[in-house]
Amino acid sequence: MKIAVYSLCRDRLSYSKIAFQSLREKAGVPFHHYVVDNGSQDGTVEWLEKEYKPMWLWPLDENMGISIASNLALRAIFASPEPPDLVLKIDNDCQCITPNILSA
Repeated sequence: MKIAVYSLCRDRLSYSKIAFQSLREKAGVPFHHYVVDNGSQDGTVEWLEKEYKPMWLWPLDENMGISIASNLALRAIFASPEPPDLVLKIDNDCQCITPNILSA
């Protein structure tokens, strides 16, 4: 099963670190992570590019809102030659605590 996860960010780097690292640790299966950054000014984009390295990152110059950012991520996900079987949105202020959270 191919799984795509997408997340939206805007500042709150400390939350993003917890959310995305816990997702990676607890996923239990491979997944593609798509991240849209809504104009962060706190080093979020730099951390994503250098440390986390999501499969796909779209940094916006300004906050375009949840709808535009979500549509950008979903367009990228479904433009893939092999669309995913499952798409999940995980906010950047959540922490994954359940082991194997993405496994069936």
